[in-house]
Amino acid sequence: MADVEREELAALVRGWAAYFEWARDTGASALSRTEGRALAAPAIAEATPAREATPAREATPVREATPAPPKSAQVTAATVATVTPPSVVAPRASTPASTVESPPATVSSATPMFTELLRGEARVRALAVVEDEARACTRCKLCSGRTQAVFARGNPEAELFFVGEAPGADEDRIGKPFVGAAGRLLDRILAAMGMSEDDVYIANVAKCRPPNNRPPEDDEAAACGPFLDRQLTLVRPKVIVSWGRTPTRYLLKKNESMSKLRGNWYAVDGVPVLPTWHPAYLLRNPDAKKDTWADMKRVVEKLGRALPNPRG
Repeated sequence: MADVEREELAALVRGWAAYFEWARDTGASALSRTEGRALAAPAIAEATPAREATPAREATPVREATPAPPKSAQVTAATVATVTPPSVVAPRASTPASTVESPPATVSSATPMFTELLRGEARVRALAVVEDEARACTRCKLCSGRTQAVFARGNPEAELFFVGEAPGADEDRIGKPFVGAAGRLLDRILAAMGMSEDDVYIANVAKCRPPNNRPPEDDEAAACGPFLDRQLTLVRPKVIVSWGRTPTRYLLKKNESMSKLRGNWYAVDGVPVLPTWHPAYLLRNPDAKKDTWADMKRVVEKLGRALPNPRG
């Protein structure tokens, strides 16, 4: 093999190695296909002769969108289409806790939920990877009856994260959570809090609609819950509101009734969680609206905000 060919091959190998390290550090497990864009590969060193030792790559916290690599070793979409190996994700290496922590399997584990903080486009790209996986998921029987998986709506940079139960018929048709009658009530609650969709992030435990809008069964929540775990890890909210029994049970791992849990503050890896009645429950039981509104006032206070109308 000629020296030039050997150098080109070495540069390509280094490019893929850097890409796999980037995917591992950000928790990515698939290539994003959102809007047809390939994930940007991390910057790598200029090609060096194969006979020279390549300096070790220093571990750097992933905090901003990673700059594009030098043209000589850039992993492009065309490269992915032509030379993608059978598995594009390298095995996760065991890393000491003192350097870079791996995201936990669930938010209730002893490992802190939040590790590296991604911002801006880097956070959006990471969430897009999770969304791609959710849309292709076949982990439980709910996948067979869905029109589409329903991932999230709202602002990925939001301080307030609303966790619901599962999509309904309107959500399954449109592809966004809380867009039916319960969603319209939620929007009115937000307006009364002085907020809008731009101030919150909204997702469900289950990403596929259960038959006849029944609650997700335990095995379905267990299969789909890790997508929610990764959303929580990436969005990094300051407060979580748990709408109803299913998300409350999943997040808190408690079997008590909602009547006992509602309105009390709990913590998941240090993040305050407030269980309250689901908006769909409020539509069936209007007298419970006063309880949920009292809870929402406590959420506004926890976030350090003020209500538009303090007398409300």
